[in-house]
Amino acid sequence: MQKIHPRLMDGNNRNLWFAARASAFAALCTFGMQPLVASAQANLAITVDSSAASRPTFGTSGNGTQVVNIVAPNAAGVSNNRFAQYNVGTGGVIINNATQAAQTQIGGAVQANAALGQKGASVILMQVTSGSPTQLLGTTEVAGKGANLVIANPAGITCSGCGFLNAPRVTLATGTPTLKDDGSLGTLDVKQGTIAVDGNGLSGSASAVDLIARAMTINGKVQGKTIDAIAGANRVDYASKSAAAQAGTGAAPQVAIDVQSLGSMYGDGAVRLIGTEAGVGVRDNGALNSLTGSVSVGANGDVTIGAPASIKAATDVNVNGANLTNNGSIAAARTLNASAMQALTNSGTLTADSMSVNARGTLSNIGKISGAGVRLGGDQSLVNTGTVEATQDATLAGDRLTLSGGSVKGDTVTLQGGTVMNQGVTVSAAKSLNVSATRFDNTGTLTSTGAVSVNASDTFTNQANGKLTGQTVQFGGVNATNAGSVTATQSINGNAMQTLDNQGTLSAERVSLTTRGTLSNSGKIAGSGVSMNADQSLTNKGIVEASMDGMLAGNQVTLSGGSVSGGTVTLQGGTIANQGTTVSAGQLLNINATRVDNSGTLSSGGDTRVNAMDTFANANGTLSAQNTLHVGAGTLDNRGASFNAGQMLDVSAQQVLNGNGRMKSAGALRFQSGSLDNTGGAISAQREAVINVDGKLTNDNGSITSSTTLSGTAGSLSNVGGTISAPVSADIRVAGGGNNGGYVPPVEPTPQPQPQPQPQPQPQPSSFVPPPGYVRISLDSPDLRKYNGFYGPDGYFYAFVNNPV
Repeated sequence: MQKIHPRLMDGNNRNLWFAARASAFAALCTFGMQPLVASAQANLAITVDSSAASRPTFGTSGNGTQVVNIVAPNAAGVSNNRFAQYNVGTGGVIINNATQAAQTQIGGAVQANAALGQKGASVILMQVTSGSPTQLLGTTEVAGKGANLVIANPAGITCSGCGFLNAPRVTLATGTPTLKDDGSLGTLDVKQGTIAVDGNGLSGSASAVDLIARAMTINGKVQGKTIDAIAGANRVDYASKSAAAQAGTGAAPQVAIDVQSLGSMYGDGAVRLIGTEAGVGVRDNGALNSLTGSVSVGANGDVTIGAPASIKAATDVNVNGANLTNNGSIAAARTLNASAMQALTNSGTLTADSMSVNARGTLSNIGKISGAGVRLGGDQSLVNTGTVEATQDATLAGDRLTLSGGSVKGDTVTLQGGTVMNQGVTVSAAKSLNVSATRFDNTGTLTSTGAVSVNASDTFTNQANGKLTGQTVQFGGVNATNAGSVTATQSINGNAMQTLDNQGTLSAERVSLTTRGTLSNSGKIAGSGVSMNADQSLTNKGIVEASMDGMLAGNQVTLSGGSVSGGTVTLQGGTIANQGTTVSAGQLLNINATRVDNSGTLSSGGDTRVNAMDTFANANGTLSAQNTLHVGAGTLDNRGASFNAGQMLDVSAQQVLNGNGRMKSAGALRFQSGSLDNTGGAISAQREAVINVDGKLTNDNGSITSSTTLSGTAGSLSNVGGTISAPVSADIRVAGGGNNGGYVPPVEPTPQPQPQPQPQPQPQPSSFVPPPGYVRISLDSPDLRKYNGFYGPDGYFYAFVNNPV
């Protein structure tokens, strides 16, 4: 027959027992209190609620372990047991759900619970109706058929060394249970109470463990198949574990769930910590671990993961709060999602295969975040002074994104923000690095073995210490400034809607700069090919080096310093002004403009071609070509300047002004002009020279010479004090009159005057002496016939010197 344990008796029987044992108590005092204290810890009081219609009964098992014979279940399988006190000592308690004799682990043999008949309970509800808190210091075992166990005490529950056997689901709650109309357990109504797990912790490794309270403190180890800790004033649905917040009793706790340094939660499956009360958070200074499932931590207040706390999951980790601070370690084998309604700060480590960290306020990382894929977002701002590493994609986004320390690394890296500021950080990508911002400011390094792309809808600024490097680099903005270094193994493309200013270095196989506004270079641009295009103006004060093709184009191109060089160099614009710059081409210098002003040096190791629809003003400048120098213009002004051609000088203009200028060809000369003023100038060729002037040719005190032959035409000629000469022949056909008061040297060593075919007016004055040489001139007007010369038998007029120079 099952014995009745005195701690399990109802009120009347318990009083008789204490009276009978008074003398025994006195005897125990003689030998000390320790055995009594140990006995008290082993068997804590369990008393029934005497107002309950159906009340559990009590007994002991074969080895003396306390036994609670639960009441019969209702139609829904719920056994509702009401207690004034419910405690479990270190010796443990057996809850008898056996419909026949059963064997237990902690108590040995247990007789059948006569109250059950042939039907055991599926849910055993042990609710405390008084204000006495519950202590669970030992193991609770369900005898007979396994059943879900619910211990509910609004006054609070303390567990230290508690454990559960044969209970698939264990719920500790500081709420009042309510049953549905069908008798099943509906909700747990929580308005107050604390669950504390201390010392020896809670062992429910074979059970799903639910901790439901307004607040809970975990300073011991909690084990379960799954663990759900739900804190706050809530109505918690028993079946779904969903919580609906409600008003609590008394002041809200400071922390909803406090996992202290000696506390931990280990679940075979999912571990979930939820704090629903507004402004009340979750604090973890211990360990949360799921061996096969996920870990979730969420609060309507702040969530703080301390150091050296840890959260680890075999699958996923989800952490969210009003403000979220991680000083510990959070690791997930699959995905990690961390979010905050306000600020999120990570000074610890975050590790996962796939990572998403977001804050609606400010996201700050001063720790380490790593994974295959990493996405960080701060709706207001994102500040990184730590390490971000992704083996695949890394994305950092914020209305204001600031990188002020640490490093960012990924296969593909994306930076997004209203303002993106890189203050000395190295951002590296194996494949591509992309920046999208309203404003971009860089004093760090953006590098990729693939492509680097920076697009700013307002301003792009690469400061003096800033570096952009990649296989290809593309940057742009409404206004773009580079004072640092941009290098690429293949190409650089820079563009701007308004201004593009290079004060630093641009170096690539091909460099292309384009702007709808103004483009300026005071730094260095180097590449195999360099292209600079500005819809409005282009100003170069720096160095442009193109080993192959270089092009500078703009409505107004101004070269005011530095140098421009390349294999082929093209200058193109409305107005081109070279103010002292040296422009040199290895093969071809090509200049096309409405107007060209040159006071610098324009040269080519091959050909030079200048085409100015209006004016080419070579004021104190130098224009040269080793091969052909072609100049075409409306007005060509070479006064005081020089042209030099190695093989051919080809000039075509409506008007040529060469006063005190020099036009020299080491080869041939071809000259076509509406008018030519060569006053005090020099035009020379080492080979044949052809000069055709539709209008007036003025060579006063000038020289037009060829080392072989000289031929051409002129509408009129003025050669006062000038020289027109060629050793083989000099043949200038003048359509109108003029003044030949210059010098024409001989083309043969012994010239012979030819007889006149008919009488003609003789030159005056009478002191005329025939020269040793002559020049043949074809005239349609007789004006020059009044002066030195005569007609030869071939019909040409031969003019001789009047005043030798």
